[in-house]
Amino acid sequence: MRCGVCIAPSTPCSQVLELVSMGCVDVVNLLAVEPGFGGQKFQVSVKEKIQQLRSFIDEHRIPDLEIMVDGGINTQTARLCLEAGASSLVAGSFVFNHKLGVLQALEEIRASAGVE
Repeated sequence: MRCGVCIAPSTPCSQVLELVSMGCVDVVNLLAVEPGFGGQKFQVSVKEKIQQLRSFIDEHRIPDLEIMVDGGINTQTARLCLEAGASSLVAGSFVFNHKLGVLQALEEIRASAGVE
């Protein structure tokens, strides 16, 4: 079993660093939108959180921690998140509302992020 924590855009990364350093969590899900409803715009401030968490992980040699980013993911924000240090992405509205369908949306996200 894997355990994780999720933090809202307004929650600082420092709130989860102790849990991360103690090895209590396998995944930190950084919300890039306010929780509650889909279709919101990605909050660019989450990029700094991704970078902070990635630096902490690298500095403390915690290679198995997953940084997940959820909310506002599209072809532009996917690349931004991965370049900042995220290891996985959660996309909803972009995928399910894509005019060419779910598979095309996923292909576009992967291509934009340089993932095959």
